[in-house]
Amino acid sequence: MIYAVIDTNVLVAAAKSHKPYSSASQVLTLVFSGIIQPLVCDEILEEYESILNLPVLAIPEEVSSAILSKFKDD
Repeated sequence: MIYAVIDTNVLVAAAKSHKPYSSASQVLTLVFSGIIQPLVCDEILEEYESILNLPVLAIPEEVSSAILSKFKDD
């Protein structure tokens, strides 16, 4: 297992990407598959939530919710 802090920009890029093989999408896939264990704290989770829910980014709620749930559960 790999432990890593995932930059918010990576999550945004993955959430907005239509390319499953982009670097950001691959990182998120590895998180969801359990190969990467994200290291988070309350402050990081708050940042993830505030950025992923920015209206200007237009990330679908189901996508941001799935990402946030995964990071909160781990």
